Amino acid sequence: LAYVQGELTEAAERHKEAQVLFQRINEPLMEAVAWHQLGLVYQQAEQWEAAEQAYRQAARLKEEQGLLAGNNGAGASWGQLAQVCKATGRMTEAEQWFSKALAAFQAADDRPNIARALNNLAYLLADDPARLDEARSLAEEGLAIDLTLDPAAAQIWTTYTILARIAEQQGDESRAAEYRAKAERAFAPYRGGE
Repeated sequence: LAYVQGELTEAAERHKEAQVLFQRINEPLMEAVAWHQLGLVYQQAEQWEAAEQAYRQAARLKEEQGLLAGNNGAGASWGQLAQVCKATGRMTEAEQWFSKALAAFQAADDRPNIARALNNLAYLLADDPARLDEARSLAEEGLAIDLTLDPAAAQIWTTYTILARIAEQQGDESRAAEYRAKAERAFAPYRGGE
């Protein structure tokens, strides 16, 4: 609740308390969740080093317990590590973390998270003009998965938005407009009919 209300100092304190408690009662998976949540708080506060350390702790504990895929697996923490690396300009490291998360999700056939990881990689690579074809291929692979999932869960409009961005950077304005229109149509039912 503190996190949602923007009270990041209190949110950090609460997650630290939870982490210590779960460590004390030997609940490594719950301790990992507390570390991950703490990372989210630090990331929101743009405390990049603290966020990175929290995500690393979360991922280590999850990996030790063999929990790699799913929304609470190490892959999720690796994805957040990638976001931190991206925010701090470490693109090569970000790509490595996104790729590691993708591999974990693929090994578990975790389709929603595979699509998300593909989109994250595509979005990252779309900043590199030399890798736009690769970014498009990743986004299209993610789109193929998104089309098989529940539209609200897949948030398919984000994939279309990434594809529009890539098409625009490749100078294909008509394709970019087509993807933007698809993103609008896909999002319309979920924004209250605005």
